[in-house]
Amino acid sequence: MRDALPAWAWWLLVVTPAMGWVVLTRWPRRRTQPVSSPSVGEPLAVAEQRLRHALDDRALAPPDRARLVRLLERVEAARFSEQPAGAPNALLTEIDGLLERQPAGVPGPRWRERTGLLLLAGLLIGTEAAAQTQPEQFYEAGAYRAAMEGFRRRTALAPDVPSHWFNLGAAAYRAGDDAAALVAWVRAARLAPRDGGIRRALQMAPPADAATGRELWIAPVTPPELWLTGMVLWFTGWGGLLWTRRVRGRWMVLLLGGSLAAGMGQALAQWYDRPVAVLARNTQLRLSPHGLAPTAAEGARLSAILLLDRRPGWVEGEMPGGGRGWTPEEALEPMNPLPRP
Repeated sequence: MRDALPAWAWWLLVVTPAMGWVVLTRWPRRRTQPVSSPSVGEPLAVAEQRLRHALDDRALAPPDRARLVRLLERVEAARFSEQPAGAPNALLTEIDGLLERQPAGVPGPRWRERTGLLLLAGLLIGTEAAAQTQPEQFYEAGAYRAAMEGFRRRTALAPDVPSHWFNLGAAAYRAGDDAAALVAWVRAARLAPRDGGIRRALQMAPPADAATGRELWIAPVTPPELWLTGMVLWFTGWGGLLWTRRVRGRWMVLLLGGSLAAGMGQALAQWYDRPVAVLARNTQLRLSPHGLAPTAAEGARLSAILLLDRRPGWVEGEMPGGGRGWTPEEALEPMNPLPRP
């Protein structure tokens, strides 16, 4: 959600109500003028458009076409002439009655062209859907590694879809890769935190310790939900201030609640975006990125590690319970990897 607009656009949305408040408080309220009744020419103009649209029908019978042409001429004359109030009303009633009795026209070539384009689009979508069923077919056939690759490609193309991550975790769990399953199910749960199926799946690949559980914490709401709640409260509070032009307690409570919700959403998003990985096996963290370097700490399988730096083939990380060192890159299942140098 936050990526839908650039940062300057979000700041503009935030400060625009405040700017409107400043303008309105310095601008005197004007008394509203009574709204005049609509003129006769407006319904006649609408009737003229309806008649012209009806004349475009190619399947219109010649007698009906001639009658519509005569009505169109009368409408054009009535729009620019002064007549009694009843004359336009009678003309409009006659037009409504005639148009209601007209049968639906036969679709023309343009309709057929659009139908052909829709059929072609449906065929392309069906072909793409058939291609996307390949990971499920691998999964049903027991080829879990191949299914993992297919589901992993889907997560790369659509990382905000919880079902892609859930399917990747299921394939990884069946393939015996508990670290990949844990990472995928945590990603799915952070996108859909109230999904019971994902919560139950996480119980099949529990983290190694409580410290890892805290690192992989899943909030009951998502950052976009908090941002949306904050925006609604923020604009509702400013809307009340702009409408009443009075500073009242309820509007200030809404503004404060909106600010808190948006701030919590931003903090939660930053927590989720931290470069964290899960150890795929019991690993020794070394003092330098070299296989013969002294051991600095021990990392248990399915433990979380906060990524700090990387070298070719090696990643420096810090364990939640303490301990820092370098570990081989293949021993990690990254949740949010470090950017490559």
